[in-house]
Amino acid sequence: MSEWDSLPFTSIDERGIIDEYRHCWVPVTIVGLRQEISVEAILDTGFDGWVCLPMRLAVQLGLELCGFQTVELADGTQKEELVFSSEVIFGNKRDEVDITLTSGGDTLVGLGLLANSVVSIDLVGRTMEIMQK
Repeated sequence: MSEWDSLPFTSIDERGIIDEYRHCWVPVTIVGLRQEISVEAILDTGFDGWVCLPMRLAVQLGLELCGFQTVELADGTQKEELVFSSEVIFGNKRDEVDITLTSGGDTLVGLGLLANSVVSIDLVGRTMEIMQK
């Protein structure tokens, strides 16, 4: 019996894939004022926020601006970021979360969205499973 067997999981809530660059991709749905969009997002373990969206998607969704926050980047520099509020559907849950924006092309999911989860990553099989505790 492994330590995983004793954890109180209800079920696997979401599955993802791992690409040839070892990026973990998971499906997530963002609900804006204008529309709802389902995208594949990179699981970014260095990002302690919830979701970071490309600017083009934020405009398309019609996100609601709710404030500013100071963020620290990987190189240690700090900068002010706009923060938007939106509902996100991830696995079996729908939550209102803070969303930041990126000029890059990929949507990022941070550890804030996975706070009550256990993530199992199989690099050999290139799959991942996310379970809610």
